Amino acid sequence: MASPISAVSPLPRNEAPAVAPAGWETALANIASHGTLADYGQFGTYKGIEQTEGSRDGTHQRYFAGQFGFVDTAGQFHGGNTQIIAEDWQLRDDGRYYVDIWRHIVSPQGELLRSEHAYLVENQNGRVFDSGSRPMQPGEAAANLTSQMPRWVTFTPPASLRATDVTGEEPGREAARGIAPQAPLRGDGLKPGGGGVSLR
Repeated sequence: MASPISAVSPLPRNEAPAVAPAGWETALANIASHGTLADYGQFGTYKGIEQTEGSRDGTHQRYFAGQFGFVDTAGQFHGGNTQIIAEDWQLRDDGRYYVDIWRHIVSPQGELLRSEHAYLVENQNGRVFDSGSRPMQPGEAAANLTSQMPRWVTFTPPASLRATDVTGEEPGREAARGIAPQAPLRGDGLKPGGGGVSLR
C-alpha cells in the first residue's frame, strides 16, 4: 500500500507559492470545527469535510478538504498536512464519466508541497477504462489551489451532509487509482491505486 502522498509528485520549488493562500487559517478552522473523523488503521485518523454539487447519477462535482493525523488520549485530533481535492465528473452520451481531478498536499503553514492533475474514465457501473496524470504548466497548481480556497473559507455543512463517515463512504472514494486520500478502505477489497479498480 502506498503512503498517503506517495502518488503525488513534488512541485518544483519555484512553483510553490511563497505565502499561504488567502483564508488558509479559516479553512483549517472549518476542518477542525466541521470535519468528521474516520479511522484508517496504520495510516492514522482522517478528519475531513466535503461538498457535492449536482446529482451523483449524472454530471456532478465533488470537493474534499481534510487531514491525516491522530487522536490523543484526551480525544483531541492533531492533523498534519492538508489534502485539498476537486473532482469534476462529466457524464457523456456514451454512458461514461470523464473525470478531471486536482489533488494538493498543503503544509500546516499553507505551503503547497505536492500536486497532481489527473483524469479518470469509467462507466456508471464503476468499470475503469482509462486513468492517468495530466501535465501541469508552471504556476497552474498554485492557481488551482487558490481557486479552491473560497469554498473552504466559507464552508458551512448542510444538515443532511456527512463529510466523512467510518460506516459510510471514505473521503474521495470516487477518485480511483490513488488520487483521493490514500488509505485502506473499509475492508471491501478495493485498494487505492489498484490497477483499473474503481473506487465508486
